[in-house]
Amino acid sequence: PQYRPLEARINAAGTASRLSVNACTVALPRYASVSVTGDVENPMSPDKLALNLDLNGDFKNINFIKPSMLEAEQQAAVNFPPLKLEGRVKMRGEDVKGTLTLALPSGHAALDADWAGRTTDYNISLQADSLPLKALLPLSDLGLLTAAINAQGHGLDMFDPETSINAYVKIDDFEFGKENYHDIRLAARLSNGHFSSNLLSQNDVLNLSLGAYGTIAPDAYDVKLQAYIENIDLQRLEMSETAMYGHADITCDGTIDLANGKYSGKLGIKDLGWTMDEAYYYADAIDMDFSSDSTHTTGNIANGDMTLSLKSPCGIDSLLAGFSRTGALAAEQAERLVIDADTLRDVMPQFDCSIKVGKKNLASQFLESSGVEFNDMRFNVTKDSTFRMTGDIDRLTASGLTIDTVRMY
Repeated sequence: PQYRPLEARINAAGTASRLSVNACTVALPRYASVSVTGDVENPMSPDKLALNLDLNGDFKNINFIKPSMLEAEQQAAVNFPPLKLEGRVKMRGEDVKGTLTLALPSGHAALDADWAGRTTDYNISLQADSLPLKALLPLSDLGLLTAAINAQGHGLDMFDPETSINAYVKIDDFEFGKENYHDIRLAARLSNGHFSSNLLSQNDVLNLSLGAYGTIAPDAYDVKLQAYIENIDLQRLEMSETAMYGHADITCDGTIDLANGKYSGKLGIKDLGWTMDEAYYYADAIDMDFSSDSTHTTGNIANGDMTLSLKSPCGIDSLLAGFSRTGALAAEQAERLVIDADTLRDVMPQFDCSIKVGKKNLASQFLESSGVEFNDMRFNVTKDSTFRMTGDIDRLTASGLTIDTVRMY
């Protein structure tokens, strides 16, 4: 506020090589005050500067700064409750060590960090004890947080083989919306280009164990993933407006070679049970595989008596670009109410796709819940120098109408 005087008091003594700050206080009465004490070495020589300072802050009401920081429509979403800061920072050359404690009326957070600039080594510890996040973000669904983060490492470029990271996140208690989460653990490690991570949550709304490991380089990735999902409830996680929850065991293995344009992957899903609204879907096993280089792309999906196979003499980038051009042209022609099949055929990439669907698979379950049933369906779509689509449906029922056989030539 402009009508409040800004008070500053400084008590310091020393020389050009060493300065003792006995007291340095800046205050805006009734609103905020910050004080600093300590020593400063070589204050006139930035390359030789060294600090050893203690910091204290008392912010009683600083919401008046929001108009200068946020747009008008954002100001209601942010609040600065009364808070106190206490910290210490030591710096010599490119090495920095510091601690900081943030205290709110009903919780606090603490930071302890070391940074070695020349070697890019770091050690960070962050703890929150009943931190009231809603007091900071009043329009959010965030509540109290009790958690800890620890990270040690060397280097900042994750593609550099010499970079190492060892991080651990522990969430003891976290309120979000109507749910309370507890005992969530996340561990991650990177060393010599090899990484691993593990996530464990045993909450009713999010009960899962996930592990991932592999290698990482500037132009190559190799990732393996395993997930055991006892239950995940997207509605209670506020990710869906309607009932949507289920369980599954998932394995995934993928490689990416950017330098040579090669991609491959396998995905396996077992014991999938999923509730969507009032419908329930189940699959014993779903298997998918994919591979692509500059001269081919293949993909397969199998579930029960359903199979889908795609082959193309194009790399995945060319294939997707061709489908994108075809889709854009088709949309343009539909808008003009003029469909030119020859033009669409010319821009469409080459591929061969075959689909077979019986009654015992996930796709059939989904169609049945929408009122569509059949005994068997087969389709084949081929685009080479021409475009061809053939298929047949046996005993199709939809909207109360039953057709014995549908054939496409």
